[in-house]
Amino acid sequence: VQGPRFLKTSSPSAPMADGKDDVKMIVFGVSYTTTKEGFREYFASYGELLECELMFNREGRSRGFGFVLYKDESVNKQVLGMQHNLDGRSLDVKLRDSANHGRDRGGFGGGFGGGDYGGDKPAASKTKIFIGRLNDEVGTDDLREYFEQFGTITDVFMPTHHSTGKTKNCGFVEFASPESCAAALEETRHVIKGSEAVAQAAEPKESRGPRGGFGG
Repeated sequence: VQGPRFLKTSSPSAPMADGKDDVKMIVFGVSYTTTKEGFREYFASYGELLECELMFNREGRSRGFGFVLYKDESVNKQVLGMQHNLDGRSLDVKLRDSANHGRDRGGFGGGFGGGDYGGDKPAASKTKIFIGRLNDEVGTDDLREYFEQFGTITDVFMPTHHSTGKTKNCGFVEFASPESCAAALEETRHVIKGSEAVAQAAEPKESRGPRGGFGG
């Protein structure tokens, strides 16, 4: 499956100044009836936008969230601290990185841990996710086909058992952009070939244990 899985409401902008990407916001709770024009019009009322994206699935339906970034950092902070309501829905606006690395999910259970990478642990990847609890029928092509709905994929990997050569029931997917990665992590349920899998931001190699950290 080819082609982008989301529609941008603004034309691509020049590379942002240092630190600008740190204040990009992710907006949850968007009504499925909200259009990309309505989404942009609402947030443009607060100031000049550098980026404004409303995410869509492969069928062209809204995924219920989007991304916003203003030219003026003070406007980013202002909008972040406000309450928002659009098309009858209360919006939940967070910094993209904080949403990507946690959202107070309390972990996935089964040894996969939570999303809080505090202390002296290396930060989780912004473009790569780990997928666990895959069934035996899932291969790399299946992972690629499923996760392409969130954006362009640059790499898919499934580790294997050294003794048998059989793939383990887990894998890694790397996206071309942090936005696509965040979109995949925001999805609360991933059903791949009939089984529900779990996904979380992948940890850097150096932070994993002797067995790769995630198990198999």
